[in-house]
Amino acid sequence: MSIVVVIQARTNSSRLPAKVLLPIGGFSLAILAAKRASNTGLDVIVATSVENSDDLLSSYLKCNSINLFRGSLNDTLNRFTCAIDGYEDDTIVVRLTADNVCPDGKLIEEVIETFISENLNYIYCNGSESGLPYGMSLEVTKAKFIREANRNTVSSFDREHVTPYIYNKFGKVPFTNYSNLEMGKLNCTVDNLNDYLSLSKVFQNIDDPLNISCLELCKLLDSNTEIVTRLLPVKFVLGTAQLGMNYGINNLSGKPTVDVANDILLKALENKVSNIDTASMYGNSESIIGNFVASGWQGRTEIITKLFLSQDELASNDVALVVENKIYKSLLNLRNSALDVLLLHRADYISIKDSIIWNSLLEFKKIGLIKVIGVSIQNESELIEVLKFDTVEHIQLPFNIMDWRWKQGIELIRDTKKIRKLTIHCRSAFLQGLLLSNDELKWTNAHVTDFSEIMLFLSLLTKKFNAPLKDILLSYVTQKDWVDGVVVGVETSEQLIENLNSLAFSEGDIDFNDVEKLIPVLDFKTLDPSKWHS
Repeated sequence: MSIVVVIQARTNSSRLPAKVLLPIGGFSLAILAAKRASNTGLDVIVATSVENSDDLLSSYLKCNSINLFRGSLNDTLNRFTCAIDGYEDDTIVVRLTADNVCPDGKLIEEVIETFISENLNYIYCNGSESGLPYGMSLEVTKAKFIREANRNTVSSFDREHVTPYIYNKFGKVPFTNYSNLEMGKLNCTVDNLNDYLSLSKVFQNIDDPLNISCLELCKLLDSNTEIVTRLLPVKFVLGTAQLGMNYGINNLSGKPTVDVANDILLKALENKVSNIDTASMYGNSESIIGNFVASGWQGRTEIITKLFLSQDELASNDVALVVENKIYKSLLNLRNSALDVLLLHRADYISIKDSIIWNSLLEFKKIGLIKVIGVSIQNESELIEVLKFDTVEHIQLPFNIMDWRWKQGIELIRDTKKIRKLTIHCRSAFLQGLLLSNDELKWTNAHVTDFSEIMLFLSLLTKKFNAPLKDILLSYVTQKDWVDGVVVGVETSEQLIENLNSLAFSEGDIDFNDVEKLIPVLDFKTLDPSKWHS
């Protein structure tokens, strides 16, 4: 059975132009990727385009005696298919990209061995499921399936990414031989300048960059990367209201500068925070995020934004047009071709005027400009009403250790999750910072009359669990089986690191049963910050 490795490469990358020509370890990225993939004798072809922009890359490949195919720039699937034209249908085909230079022949052969032994049609290696860094990636299938995809799919996404048709047909099977390494938080791909500089540092003292093993590279990556926690922050959602305006009663530094905001976003994405929460009414938060992500971080995180309408806009005869304009504005601000998640800011929007607003969102989802739609809610009655709409895929709600209002709603969420896809994100885990404050005036303004009882309970938590209060409060929310994410806002990158480190405690198995019986019962007005005195 023959084997061929095909490496995609092009010079006109939008995130980091000409990155495949940049030097790492004494070789350009494309050359290093090809030589490492072939270091055990595997046949390697680099598939690039016929455009003039790839002439220099092609020249480099020829000078290094690397097999080359030139085809369509934009139809990557067709280019890939034509590159393997001379191979039999049963040929095992390995797909790599030139911005991932760390995979080597040994890793490729190990994945192929699993592919053959388990009689698979598709397998992939990458990230946390494989236990290896993001960018230690490759896919294995057969030539006949590549050809079938090329004949049958017209989806632009399928044609750009080559394999979606195949894994949608056969399923995505991960290569898990190294899952015990738990190195999914590390990154070795080159999407942007930051990635390039980090990987260059890893390779700068390697004597033999062509033959150093993947596992040795993993060790070097680990020692050269600032890891916040060994745990992936799977339930951590970065709240960004603070990036666009002054927000929160404990906000001491005010709205951060753009440089500080960019540093927060950089630290979040470096540490694999997979969700960022924003809204059109959070000042210029959307624009800050959009500009940062467009600098080379596309695809590294899911951005959740919210649609807000004023009373005049809600009363407008052209409310559908208002919604359309706001959606396009968010797309423009976030500099993206589609919104990952769009939530209605208020639950009553969903049914107003015969659900005209919700129906508008459904239409935008239908044409691909919104991927997921949902609602931000305030209380249990709103939750019950919203869940009657089976097209609601995402709900955000306030919840913390003292919020007793959700008993019926939680059971309804659990029941709904059994029958359809539903994501639940919780905000206000610290009750907008109030639970972390020992300022009696702030508690009084929040309608609390027995300040000492609150302080006694919070003190009991820290003594019982022997941990910082923030860790305990975060843990209480993240451990709930119905919670998929917790939104936490920060004002500085240092606060972000603290919150991410709290996850190490939060992911532990902590028994709150005893303390739940002692939780003080707060007034409705205390649990709703909109009712607080200023």
